[in-house]
Amino acid sequence: MKSFGFFYTERDFAEAWSQNGKLTKLGEELKFELAESRYDGLDPEDYHASEIEVLFQAISDQKGKLKSKPFAELADLDLMLTDAFFSLARDLEIGKVDPSTLKSGWDLGVNTPSINYNELLNESIRRGSIKEGLESLYPEFKIYKKGREVIRDLDEKRKVDTLEWKTVSLEKSLKMGDSHEAIPGLRDRLIFFGVF
Repeated sequence: MKSFGFFYTERDFAEAWSQNGKLTKLGEELKFELAESRYDGLDPEDYHASEIEVLFQAISDQKGKLKSKPFAELADLDLMLTDAFFSLARDLEIGKVDPSTLKSGWDLGVNTPSINYNELLNESIRRGSIKEGLESLYPEFKIYKKGREVIRDLDEKRKVDTLEWKTVSLEKSLKMGDSHEAIPGLRDRLIFFGVF
């Protein structure tokens, strides 16, 4: 349910992500949070991440400072950022997959939004924190945030992975004291991931 038209009407059509012809730090923060959505199991491209990055680069000069731009360019970016916020907020709140489309014997039910995304975005802007607003939509169990950190950690390790992983094939489980040709490869994995 896209409601950014109402969002701008309530604001008297004032931009949300720029001021005096320049992007605000909240725009940068949202761009960062869109990239971080991959740790929620989401695809940043579903929230215009690449297009937003291109627009940000076009608006930035060589020194990384944001230049003043014509209203039309900033308006396009503003609408795209707002749409990205609403889409990401909705997916964080109720999920991306409609359970009724799954072939399952389980009655998972369909989630419906209970948050007013206009109010959430206005409150996030007022507080000066997009991250806090989006985090308020996370599931209410502690393991969710911990899971995000584990995924982030694995992603960071993947970036520096220089090992050539060979497929490990075992016919049966190994017990303490067993010997097997796959053990050195398993040991390398455990050391790489900081378990051993």
